[in-house]
Amino acid sequence: MPINEIELRIAALRRSGSHAVAQWLLGQLPGDGCFLDNCTPGESPFASCYLPDSVGVGIDLVRERAEPGRPAPKAFLLHNYEGKDLARVFCAEAEAAHDGWVGASARRVDLLVLRDPWNNLASLLRWARGGVHPIAEASVATAARRFKDYAREVLGETRFLRHEPTFVLFNRWIAEPEYREALAVRLGLPFTDAGIDEVARWGPTAWGDSFDGLAFDGRAREMALAERFRWCAGDPFYRGLFDAELVELAERVFGPIPGTEEIAEEARAAGLRRS
Repeated sequence: MPINEIELRIAALRRSGSHAVAQWLLGQLPGDGCFLDNCTPGESPFASCYLPDSVGVGIDLVRERAEPGRPAPKAFLLHNYEGKDLARVFCAEAEAAHDGWVGASARRVDLLVLRDPWNNLASLLRWARGGVHPIAEASVATAARRFKDYAREVLGETRFLRHEPTFVLFNRWIAEPEYREALAVRLGLPFTDAGIDEVARWGPTAWGDSFDGLAFDGRAREMALAERFRWCAGDPFYRGLFDAELVELAERVFGPIPGTEEIAEEARAAGLRRS
């Protein structure tokens, strides 16, 4: 018998908006369940999640972790993987171990959240150069390379997602209520849009957005999420993250982003010189 009514396995780059999407999903999902944050591919999500940022709704996550193999019945189970290789997240080994880790699910959905790289990488760079548990700048370059793999999955050039592959383009998700409603319908959820204006608090110290922290909590749609790139548009390290391939994939998924034309042309020109 299924333990989980619906299970969503989420893959996304860090600072891509996946936590905002997860916060919103928790607002749409009825009943008891949980969100397991920043899990490790190839391991039980209950055992490997970052427990302080994980959320149990009517579920004791400490007990779930302490008693593997005895999962409580849940209306929903969400577990996310940040910045990981898609081949590892959706690997055959995880499929074989799935029921032993989390119990059987009546419905499984693999969901990939993708944000345009101009703003995603700007938010990561802001984190790297900030004062709250900064990440290494090298990890921003890694994210730029990994964006290409995620974009190819969205474009259908690869097929790593296994169960009801579902793609959420964060740029559209944050801007278009109809897009969010269509996602809720696809997932079979009642659409309330609850949580859309909350700033997701998950992170190294629950500090919220890379630029604004929690200042816009309750009015998150007012944040200039499509303008983050302007903060570092002239930075040589930031500009060097973009090559012709990344620009081409980004524009195939999101279309041109106003204000990024100069960096895009610079990346294309550099590619022509190398060829």
